[in-house]
Amino acid sequence: MDDFTEKSSDDIERDTWADAFFADVMKDEEAKHSAPGLYGQFDPNDPDDPDGDQDSEPSEKFYDWAEEAARKAAKREKNTSIAIAIAALAVLILLVAACVIFLGVIIKKAFETTDSGSASGSVTATFPGAGSGQVEKLEAVFKFISDNYYLEVDPDDLIEGAVAGMAASINDPYGSYIGPAKFDSFSDYLEGRYSGIGIVTERIGAGLSVKEVTPDSPAEKAGIKPGDVVTAVDGRAASEFTEDELKNYFAKEDTAFSLEIESGGATRTVMCKAEKITAEIVAGENLGSGIIYIRIERFTSGSAGKFGKLLEELNTPGTRALVLDLRGNIGGYVNEAVKVADILLPEGTVAVTKDRNGNIVSEYVSGADSAGLKLAVLIDGGTASASELVAAAISDFKAGTTVGTVTYGKGIAQIYRSFEHDGSGINLSSYVAYTPSGKCIDGVGIVPDVTAELLENYKNTKISEIPHDEDAQLEKALMILGD
Repeated sequence: MDDFTEKSSDDIERDTWADAFFADVMKDEEAKHSAPGLYGQFDPNDPDDPDGDQDSEPSEKFYDWAEEAARKAAKREKNTSIAIAIAALAVLILLVAACVIFLGVIIKKAFETTDSGSASGSVTATFPGAGSGQVEKLEAVFKFISDNYYLEVDPDDLIEGAVAGMAASINDPYGSYIGPAKFDSFSDYLEGRYSGIGIVTERIGAGLSVKEVTPDSPAEKAGIKPGDVVTAVDGRAASEFTEDELKNYFAKEDTAFSLEIESGGATRTVMCKAEKITAEIVAGENLGSGIIYIRIERFTSGSAGKFGKLLEELNTPGTRALVLDLRGNIGGYVNEAVKVADILLPEGTVAVTKDRNGNIVSEYVSGADSAGLKLAVLIDGGTASASELVAAAISDFKAGTTVGTVTYGKGIAQIYRSFEHDGSGINLSSYVAYTPSGKCIDGVGIVPDVTAELLENYKNTKISEIPHDEDAQLEKALMILGD
């Protein structure tokens, strides 16, 4: 059965085109014989090549035509290859240009994001909790003053003012900003260091009587001793100097001074060169009757070691009690103070410091070993901070008796940071200290177990300058230890 398929107009046109094509082919049949190989490399009518797999012998004319055709074909192929290569190169250039433009946009946006992030992100990173507007205001005020003030302004002065104002704004009762080139002096204060020749004087008649000479100081090396009288300094009468003026005069480090000294009716001249001196902050003696006395003026680096060494030297056979004098001790390093407490107390917590959220920052404990001595601790209104912690720990442990007057009441510990590029720094109240019983003494102080006042004529006298036999508070402590 024949299949029937309806033809469309497209099919009819295609058939008409095919008929015309094959008609033209048939007209060219004779041309195949006059130009064999034009339509192929074989001649189907050649009796010697019945299978069409053998080449016929082309004419010389055909070779000329074939060579020309080959040259044209090669040229066309070459031109086509060049055109394709040029087109490919152009496309590659366009792609590279597009990539560069695209990357440029990405990089630009990245930098814009970084810049905008640094403007607000730095506020978060450098000034946590501060609004970007406040930081911008700080910058704007700096620029406004720099650009418009009618006098020249030092930018460093503006920054210093801003930093000092920032530190002052929190009203830290014990902290402060320490200006450029002043932090070393602050450190010297903490360590009990000063520039001088190492003498403590008292006005007497026309001269200044030497009351104390610091061990290993320029004054001691020059042969000056307690009881000597300084009558002149660099040719100027000593009576013309006040005590503070003389102290400042001797503060010129690496400067040599000429002193006229009167001693035992004789006068001599000595030379002293001022230098950095560390005050004698731990001193003591054996008072007899099995009682030793040690005074600590401040808890500086190494003070606990000095205390331990002196205690060992004084604690000879027969020693039964210790008077620890913390009067006028303004404090110092907490770690040094608790080391002293550790020497005197049995095992237990000496002090605890906490941050503003009530989290424990440090817990200071003492070991099982202790000096095993009966204790009396002298305290007064000048006993503050770290020295109060020692007195409170001894009282809480029931290891001794506090004698004197109510202490200062400073239970906040400070940390500090220095800035080496200009020698400035900041001292900041950071932790609250608690006694072993959990009390905070800040603003309250320690009420002594036994109250005792100094004699009226010694109330404004430095503790080290009060004779033992006229020290009413020491006498009270000795009475307690004698029981």
